[in-house]
Amino acid sequence: MKTDRTNLDEILLLLRTKRFSDLLIPGFFMKADPARRFNLLPDNVYLEAGTGGPYLQLTAVDQGDQLAMRVVGGIAHDQVLLDDEEAEAGVASLSEIYFGEADHLPCSSLRCLLDDRSSINSGIVKFAEFTFAGDQHVSFDPLWTFGIRIGSPNSEPGFRMNHPGSFGYKEEYFWSAND
Repeated sequence: MKTDRTNLDEILLLLRTKRFSDLLIPGFFMKADPARRFNLLPDNVYLEAGTGGPYLQLTAVDQGDQLAMRVVGGIAHDQVLLDDEEAEAGVASLSEIYFGEADHLPCSSLRCLLDDRSSINSGIVKFAEFTFAGDQHVSFDPLWTFGIRIGSPNSEPGFRMNHPGSFGYKEEYFWSAND
């Protein structure tokens, strides 16, 4: 499987053939912070397919108007953060919050909302919701002020209600592993 490409066929191949083990968000610790708080940087979120990847990277693009999905080989940290001597880069795992105790789950469906600026064939969408085995749902909304808002089951109706009109959607794309 090729990596670091934005292409619907590559995304669907990953969803069809891999089992997902984690939901990861990059961030950092400030070395001088005695509490060792981890600060999330949710402009990029990663669904890990198996231990160590590949990953489905979801990125807020176009000033948070769209969500870009692409298959990548690793997690990228901002170079400015890596060069900052007062910060230490890392990733937060949210797998227990969204997947419970389950591990290595196949993806059973993907639902995306699209608008005029979306390009499903390039992996650019307005909103995405994944369903995994065991009826585990996770959604991604790039319109959140602080990056990508990660949601749980039934986030789509809230997205539709919160983003009407110019921030809304015009059509829907649905993929199922059973198709």
